[in-house]
Amino acid sequence: MSGVQVEFPELWVAAVERANARHSAALGELVRNRCAEAKSEYAAACREFAEVLSEMPAMWLPSGLHWVLRHHAVESLRADARDAESWARFMQGAGE
Repeated sequence: MSGVQVEFPELWVAAVERANARHSAALGELVRNRCAEAKSEYAAACREFAEVLSEMPAMWLPSGLHWVLRHHAVESLRADARDAESWARFMQGAGE
C-alpha cells in the first residue's frame, strides 16, 4: 500500500490477498530453489505483506486476526525478510 490511504474494506482485502499470494509463491520458489534470487524475492514478499498488514485499519482486519496477532505476524514477516536478505547477500558473496 506504500502509505496510500485506502478507504474501502474490499480494497484492503484485495491487497492482503495479493500480498499473501506473492508471499506464498515466493516461499514455494524458495523451497524449490534456494538461490540468492529466490531469497531476495522472498524477502521482498515478506516486506510487502508486513507493510500491507501493518497499514490495514484494525476495523477491517479479517475476522479472527486480532491486532496482537497482526503485530506478531508483521514482526515475524519483517524478521523473515531480514534473514532472507542476509542469506541472499551471503550467497551472492560466496558466488552461489
